[in-house]
Amino acid sequence: MINEFFNPVKELAKGLSIILKNGLKNRVTLKYPEEQEKVRNNFRGKIKYEKDKCIKCGNCIKVCPAAGCISINEYFSIDMSQCIFCGNCVEYCPVNALSHTVEYTLAQSKKDNLILKEEIYGND
Repeated sequence: MINEFFNPVKELAKGLSIILKNGLKNRVTLKYPEEQEKVRNNFRGKIKYEKDKCIKCGNCIKVCPAAGCISINEYFSIDMSQCIFCGNCVEYCPVNALSHTVEYTLAQSKKDNLILKEEIYGND
């Protein structure tokens, strides 16, 4: 009966000692977002579209495994919420109109803000 009382107290003390021991150590994580991790040059981040280079061939749409992610009509648009960052669109663009950037913080408050849309015809 005494063990039934002391076992939980003993486990609680053990847990608190672990928390205190680890709580007093120096931080090893980055202080995100103030300090962002540097990425390699071949990092597949946010897609960049250069409309001056684009010939509207549609290769990017054909090779994209995420159906409906890329569309070309009066606008070129990429839905970054569906993109799996595979790089097929960049790889198969014959004129290098698409490229990956090193930007990886894409969090938005609204899903619609993740759709990158640029008018194909007309001025910027």
